[in-house]
Amino acid sequence: MEEKTQKKRAIDKKSLWLIIGGSLLGVAIIVGVVLAFLLGYNSNAPGQVNIVKLDKTYFSVNSNNNYRGYRFVFASNGEELVFESEDNVIILEDLEGLHAGTTYQIRACYLGETESANSDYSQAVSWTCYFRLETPVLSYDDSGLLSWNAVENADYYNLQIISGAQTFTLNVTETSYDLNNIDGGQLKIFLSARSNSQYLEQSLLTEEFAIDFYKSFKDFDSASINLNSNNLLTVTGSQLITEIDVQIDGVWYVDRPVSATNSDGVYTYYVSLVDFPLSEGSVVMVRPSNIDSYNSYSGSGIQAQFE
Repeated sequence: MEEKTQKKRAIDKKSLWLIIGGSLLGVAIIVGVVLAFLLGYNSNAPGQVNIVKLDKTYFSVNSNNNYRGYRFVFASNGEELVFESEDNVIILEDLEGLHAGTTYQIRACYLGETESANSDYSQAVSWTCYFRLETPVLSYDDSGLLSWNAVENADYYNLQIISGAQTFTLNVTETSYDLNNIDGGQLKIFLSARSNSQYLEQSLLTEEFAIDFYKSFKDFDSASINLNSNNLLTVTGSQLITEIDVQIDGVWYVDRPVSATNSDGVYTYYVSLVDFPLSEGSVVMVRPSNIDSYNSYSGSGIQAQFE
């Protein structure tokens, strides 16, 4: 009886060790699976790529210090462009190969030490590529010529010139503008590059470009008076002006505002003299007005001819 009891106890101990050994093996397997899971990182996909448009366009995902870097994939029409970075933010202007107007599906993953240790990819987000044109750089010489560098893909340039209370806004297809087309003064100038494509956005404005512009007015090219049409005085010249001085029979009438048209750099100015003491026998002289510390004139004026 005692021998049977001892055998039973031996069997019970063996069973207990088997149970303990099995449990430890199970725990080891679970730990191994967990470690493999943690080391693999593969289920820890980043959130959807964020796209922020400020002065530049930024693409970002939430950061994760457990990985060595980030991969962004731009897919379109079966082709993929891949950009890898140590930072969780990339900038559109630094990316090569993207095409304006193309719609991309963008996704991202975390980079592990090996390819198999990379995370899963985020859910794709759709984005249509827009590029911002580069901002031109302004320069100026004493002759009055304002110039700037040609910007790639720009179709024209929007020029804003502020002179006192006046603002001139011009669209220029060339890369220069002659300031002699406006009056001299303390000028503040801004410029942006523009495109006719809806996927190429205008550049940022240049910073304020401030100059003191001194202008020397030239004599007009021609002047004529039509007594049958409100005594209309018509003047032509090569410079843009806003006012003229008119002398009638030795008396000057200064700072007369004019309306103007421009055709291929030839300006035509109009002013009605219907309220002035004017007849066919009058001697009429015209000259540029607006003479001050920034605008000079050394001519004698030209005589208007009656039509």
